[in-house]
Amino acid sequence: QARELVAAALIHWQVMRLHWHVFLVLVWAADANEHVWSRYENVQGVHVVTVAGSDHFAMGKAYGEQVKEVLFGALEHLIAAFSKSGISRQAMIEQAALFRKRFAATWSKFLEGVAQGAGLSIDEVWILNAMETLSSLLPTSCTAAPPRSAPGCAFLFVPPEKSSDESGLVGRNYDYDAEYAELAGNLTVTILLQENRLATAIVGLPGQVYCPSCINSKGLFAELNNGMPSGGFSIETTRQSMLIRMLEALQASPSLEALANQMQASESDFSLVVNTADVRRVQAFEYSSNTSLGMKPFTPPVGEIYTSTNYFLNQSWPWGHGVPTPRDNNTWQGVTRRQNLHNLAAAGTEGVSFAMMKIIMARTLGDGGARTNETIYQMIFNPGKLLLSLHRPSVKDSGWVDVDLGGRFSSMVSDSSWL
Repeated sequence: QARELVAAALIHWQVMRLHWHVFLVLVWAADANEHVWSRYENVQGVHVVTVAGSDHFAMGKAYGEQVKEVLFGALEHLIAAFSKSGISRQAMIEQAALFRKRFAATWSKFLEGVAQGAGLSIDEVWILNAMETLSSLLPTSCTAAPPRSAPGCAFLFVPPEKSSDESGLVGRNYDYDAEYAELAGNLTVTILLQENRLATAIVGLPGQVYCPSCINSKGLFAELNNGMPSGGFSIETTRQSMLIRMLEALQASPSLEALANQMQASESDFSLVVNTADVRRVQAFEYSSNTSLGMKPFTPPVGEIYTSTNYFLNQSWPWGHGVPTPRDNNTWQGVTRRQNLHNLAAAGTEGVSFAMMKIIMARTLGDGGARTNETIYQMIFNPGKLLLSLHRPSVKDSGWVDVDLGGRFSSMVSDSSWL
């Protein structure tokens, strides 16, 4: 009788194992038919979302499903913060629609997927994606010389010749209006493993699907600074937005030269300073939204420390005749912030390390650095190691959070954690 019971149990287990095998195959096939896989990680408070696939809509849906609660929270915060200034939800939707018209169609499909995955309306998703452009609705916003203390933003590149890490090192401050500070507590790294494209990470606020700062698997880094103090405050509404163009360029560029070719062939809707870097060099592109001014590249000397804030550096601009001479009072203290960053990096006579970069970037403006009260998050990147470190000054008692992009860029569906 005991033998019969054992035999029956074995038969039952074999049948159950077959059922589970069929179940797993069906789950895999369903995912494969949609051509998308996704994974969510919380890395010491930083949201890291990895999405792999080929279809923009399906990838967006997976992204929306993974960070649904984060997106809801960000949306509620923005609507509440803007309502304090008398700005309605409808006004935010209408302002976001202006940015929507300049967005790439393929990535608009991604955002439609986000709406479905997160259970938000498409208008709500666009409020999040266009959040940077909504600041124009705020009182005393940027309509002439910079009247507000933000945005500032700053960029630092330490070349390998002056680094102790055998790689160039990148530092970046992201400054913005007070209404956005709380969102930095939900800083998000979105890693896109898209078919026939280079793996690329977006670092930004929740719901931003473009390139405030982006990094690809070849170690290329790109970020944008507001360049309106030099290039003017108009917006060229007939051009595709540079904010999404940068993401597409990173996905398609295996080298800094390839990225430069794409950037030089592009026009911008906003006046921007776009800084790009690899393991050895840095290249900047200075865009004016004024059609009569256009774009000029700026190439710093090889082996020299490079710093950038919110004004142009190419000496061939018509300074004083269409392009204002940069001063602290018309660049959000950009002249001093830029010089301070350079001084701090140059003081590292034995070479600047990754750890030292954290100290440099953390130094406040009042203490000889570049960080201001409007700096809502910061980053350091080692292109040689694909190592990213993030800091959110607006989050109490938060330190630097390291995110290894190298391992995540190589993640594929063979990893069982995708299921």
